[in-house]
Amino acid sequence: MLSCTPDHERSAQKYFTDQLNVYPDFRLKFQSVPEAPDPDYQLMGQLVADPDLGLLRADIVFVNRSDQQVVLETAHVTLETEGGNFCEPTDLTDPWGIGPGASDKKSLRFKPVNNRWLFMKTGLSGDLNHAYVLRINLPSGAVSTRFQLSSGDWETYNKQYGTETSLTLFSPHIDITRQQQYQSSQGRSGFVYADQNEISIAGANLQFGAYQLKDTLYLNVKIVNHGNDVIHLYPGQLNLVSDESPQVDTEPFLLKKSQRFIRSYQFLSPEAPDSFSLSKRFILIPSGQGETELLVRDIRFLRDSVNFQDRPGIRRFETVRLEAGAKFSLL
Repeated sequence: MLSCTPDHERSAQKYFTDQLNVYPDFRLKFQSVPEAPDPDYQLMGQLVADPDLGLLRADIVFVNRSDQQVVLETAHVTLETEGGNFCEPTDLTDPWGIGPGASDKKSLRFKPVNNRWLFMKTGLSGDLNHAYVLRINLPSGAVSTRFQLSSGDWETYNKQYGTETSLTLFSPHIDITRQQQYQSSQGRSGFVYADQNEISIAGANLQFGAYQLKDTLYLNVKIVNHGNDVIHLYPGQLNLVSDESPQVDTEPFLLKKSQRFIRSYQFLSPEAPDSFSLSKRFILIPSGQGETELLVRDIRFLRDSVNFQDRPGIRRFETVRLEAGAKFSLL
């Protein structure tokens, strides 16, 4: 049986130091806080981050003291955020076998969703958490190690690389009652649903992620056709008013039943607007007269007020809809 000796620990520390030299971009180092020991297995590791890209790398030394071989696959190794999100390594493509009484080392990369609410709202993973748990799940249980940033490193990271507090978020808004009346007058289903990201109308599901970061306004659009009618999309209508002439679509993008349209847009915007509008002319349906608007009015995006309530490593969002002031328009 293999016991934990200073030689194993020295070998692990040398491996960790070598990895820091090999990957200098991963320069933000978390402190290791080992959890309860296991008689059969030992997990030694270091967690480092590339603060520019939000990537994490775990350098692992796994000691198998049991008399059975251990075979680890992607699902067996997880990195857990303090918000309860799990992610698997992106580069553990082949099974990792560690024989009885043996040890082995591996470097694995992770791209966690650090803020689930923000990810659902915008598609952004969010700023790094101040602590993570690396867990290896085995048939007999799990071994894990907790990693956390020192208070000084955490403060420095947020000042230099944190973006959540500087984001301006937007939510789509429609007049539900007027939209229902319009659909009924057109002989279509009166079903209308709207929340902070999604609008569902007459078989069409529209999902948006809109936010401003620095001098750029980002708009993520996903449209799914659940209805029987073909939807005509005009992506060229998605343009901010500017000195440039907007793109004109001569032919529509046809979206048949169960098909999806997914596209991301970026607009230069020196300052975040209080609101902007998306023209109803970007989504039409065929009719006897040619084409008919699916929307009775333009979709208006209103700025959300985001309140950050800090807990160690986690930011909880509370959003409050603001009244619109000056607005941009999307033609």
